[in-house]
Amino acid sequence: MTARAAVWSTALAMVLVAPCWAGQASIEGELKTWHKVTLSWEGPQASETGDPNPFADYRLTVTFTHPETGTTLVVPGYFAADG
Repeated sequence: MTARAAVWSTALAMVLVAPCWAGQASIEGELKTWHKVTLSWEGPQASETGDPNPFADYRLTVTFTHPETGTTLVVPGYFAADG
């Protein structure tokens, strides 16, 4: 297993067992190496025409940390509009 695969596998495992700071994420997708996984959180009701604007005024950044090496992987998230 390459170092990158090990980090990704560990990050995925951390997501599955560790609670998130902003709340528990729901996880969708095949839980296999290199397969897409979607993490979703419930948030406040928002609209692209609302204030604050969810596309411009909200930011989601998830940091995965390998428990043994301390290596981190920072992944940006995005607002997925309904529809």
